[in-house]
Amino acid sequence: MTANAESGSIRVDSARAISPDGADLVQNGSFEQYEAARQLTNTSLVMPTHQAMLGVAWQAPLLAWSIEDHTGAQLKSGEVSPAGGISVLPLGDLSQGFYSATIADPAGTAEPISTTFMVLDKDLTKRDSVDDRFGVMIHVDRDYYSQSGAIAAQLGFGTVRTDVRWAHVETTQGQYDFPENLNSGIHDLESNRLDVLPVSAFRNPFYDNNRVPSSDEALAAYASYTDALIAQYGVNAVEIFNEFNNPPVNNSACGPTPECYMQLLRANANRVHESHPGTLVVGPANAHKDDAFLTSLYQQGALDYLDVVSFHPYDYDYGDNKGAEFLVESLNQAHDRIKEYNNGESKPIWLTELGWSSTLVKTDELQADYLVRAQAISLGNGVERFYWYDLVNDHLNFLDHEGNFGLVRRASDTVPTFQPKLAAMAQAILVSKIGGKTYSAQDELNAVSYSYAFGSGESTTRVAWATSPTTVSFAAKSAVTLTDQYGAVSQLEPVKGKITVTLDGQTVYLDGTLGPAEVVE
Repeated sequence: MTANAESGSIRVDSARAISPDGADLVQNGSFEQYEAARQLTNTSLVMPTHQAMLGVAWQAPLLAWSIEDHTGAQLKSGEVSPAGGISVLPLGDLSQGFYSATIADPAGTAEPISTTFMVLDKDLTKRDSVDDRFGVMIHVDRDYYSQSGAIAAQLGFGTVRTDVRWAHVETTQGQYDFPENLNSGIHDLESNRLDVLPVSAFRNPFYDNNRVPSSDEALAAYASYTDALIAQYGVNAVEIFNEFNNPPVNNSACGPTPECYMQLLRANANRVHESHPGTLVVGPANAHKDDAFLTSLYQQGALDYLDVVSFHPYDYDYGDNKGAEFLVESLNQAHDRIKEYNNGESKPIWLTELGWSSTLVKTDELQADYLVRAQAISLGNGVERFYWYDLVNDHLNFLDHEGNFGLVRRASDTVPTFQPKLAAMAQAILVSKIGGKTYSAQDELNAVSYSYAFGSGESTTRVAWATSPTTVSFAAKSAVTLTDQYGAVSQLEPVKGKITVTLDGQTVYLDGTLGPAEVVE
């Protein structure tokens, strides 16, 4: 309604304002008495540059707010008077980066709201193509993973791995009823252009007294379940069990031995290859690399059944905080072992789990460092896919080791959406820099310095770091763009035909045509 002159008075019984996506933007549109929630209203805390803003629902006459960057330096602060209990903090001039916000009532009527958020130059959800080298583990049927497809896509992942439990599907013997939370979760992932790698897991109470299958009947039933799982979701690959060699996971009467996994693999692989010839069989998904277990499997002919070899190289010394560089030797040895038992031919390797808990390494910063370094090393040493473990923290207690492997924190009452950690920002920058670029070379530096090149010619991006501070130079004829681990961009101008950069544990990305590298000091 438009009024150009005095129009008297009107009474409004209710009001609605509908956004383009169908959301009602008016709180308490019926004007009834109510107590507003004190919370952020953002549906995502990953935002494109020039569109960043924080919405707050808080019935208070005045709110004070401040914004800090990832180093803790304050960038912005101010006060706002909520209109009808709603405030919007426009942050559109923030550059690409990782930030934290605190919003408080100066009167002290309630605890402040604190959150982290990310600003990205590139909205990865609008990508032209998806790079399925970058994967993440989720638990799609757990309630705190609801609607997690969007955040996985925003961080640049192309594929997700999730366990799909046999006992939850075959609840009546011989019938497969995939539960609605599983179906809706898989649909959410696929609608966000995420490829799904399901793990066919683990046991069913109708067979072998609810132990991991080992009898002929139970092995056949497990294979039938795997067949039904593939038919239900039309997946391109399926992983057969998870960490069979790990006794706490495996209560099989047969035991956690290579011989016992071999009979499980044979039953499932034969069924998959017969019924779904286009679907890859992935396994054995070892706990640790466990070369002895893999070697025994290869000796028994497992490579005839496996299209992809997977393992989980949690082979770092817990608490040593030495990083991901052990992977170089480990992966080279894994490739050599496959060739030894496969007539000199390689097989694809997928690391379907690897991660560091931010509690274990003591800081979110180190978790982010290791995440980038592990993926760069893996992709630079012949790994086809890398799945970080995992997407969402499994617990709210930040002191719980097992609960803090996630890239984002779970939603809370005051922040009812996923809160990114530093590792989430590092993941998004990694994908934005080398997504779609194949590994091309490794620069020869020294024992503590690493530089992996992806792409070719002018589109080459180098991923570089050092486990102790090291200054290196590269031959260059023109300016080189340097992007740090969290997205800050600067230019390096050549001096006497070289650019020089000091490397440390945080990765940098160098874009441009560079010549030979050398260590300066």
